Amino acid sequence: MKNTSRMLDIINRSLIGPVVDEEDINNKHVTEGIYRVVKEYEIKGDNEKIINMDDGLSDRVWAAAIDFLASCGVYSQSTGRVILHSKLE
Repeated sequence: MKNTSRMLDIINRSLIGPVVDEEDINNKHVTEGIYRVVKEYEIKGDNEKIINMDDGLSDRVWAAAIDFLASCGVYSQSTGRVILHSKLE
């Protein structure tokens, strides 16, 4: 029952979320959001190492991903709306 109510909540958010043009979400929200979190969380890759062994970097990438998702949301192509989530969700 809990999963069903969660799914219904997400469907509802896809119907009432802010209307955003798909090109605008891709060119503005996503691009600017990625630049922001990369800078804010000091995410830098090491081209000499294929596998990351830096736990601090892994933690920062995870935190940046949650921040990015909470600030940009998820675009629903079906409805042309953004599904927003909080950082706690």
